[in-house]
Amino acid sequence: MMDLSNSNIQTVLPKYYIVKKAVLDYIQSGKLKKDDLIPTEKLLQQKFNVSRITVKRALDELTTEGYLYRLQGRGTFVRSVKSANMPFSKKMISCSEEIRRQDMVPSRKVLIKKVVKCDYTVAHELRLEVGDPVLHFSRIYYADGSPINFSDGFLSLEDLEGIAEMNLEEQSLTHIVRNEYHLDIEIAEGSLEATMAQGKLLTYLQVDKGFPLLKIHAVSSYMKKGVQKYCEVVNSYYRTDSFKITLQD
Repeated sequence: MMDLSNSNIQTVLPKYYIVKKAVLDYIQSGKLKKDDLIPTEKLLQQKFNVSRITVKRALDELTTEGYLYRLQGRGTFVRSVKSANMPFSKKMISCSEEIRRQDMVPSRKVLIKKVVKCDYTVAHELRLEVGDPVLHFSRIYYADGSPINFSDGFLSLEDLEGIAEMNLEEQSLTHIVRNEYHLDIEIAEGSLEATMAQGKLLTYLQVDKGFPLLKIHAVSSYMKKGVQKYCEVVNSYYRTDSFKITLQD
């Protein structure tokens, strides 16, 4: 059973994130193992003095991210201790470039492109302040007209004034940042993990529930006047049946 008595998370964080981080810490530390039953929503409510909606949001996110699964009438269980961090010492080929390498024609469909105030999670990964403006974007990538990737991310606007007005269907963000702003953007850190299609991904990628996907979580940065500046965080979900990803030095 998960012992919550030693939870030492700063209470200045959003309440749902405190619950999420506590459960995730126990999973990643090995204190909760595959198929272990996690504490009930009621127990988590009492421990963290939060509402049921707050607990549900935390567990829903962990379920969507593939850490938990639910069995009706039995509870919520650990799916796996996965997503080992992979040091991204190599550059990753852009999705569009990879599609071209495989002799297919790339295209994109922009689903979301709007400036929002970043929450704690995004601010933490991009080294920003909560509430700073960021560009929220999500896109589906196609190869010869078939969907192969759904990406959802946030871009810091600190050095990228005007980028929110640019056409993200005709060119990649990496291309825009490099060519319009003369900044060499590269992956700074990230992780690869296996996950399963569910929710909106079923429609976006035209797959059945449970279809195996590869999730890439990446944080990118560039150097400016000798200072590393984090600019983009993105989650990308790739179909595993018709596409490959190349890493290069």
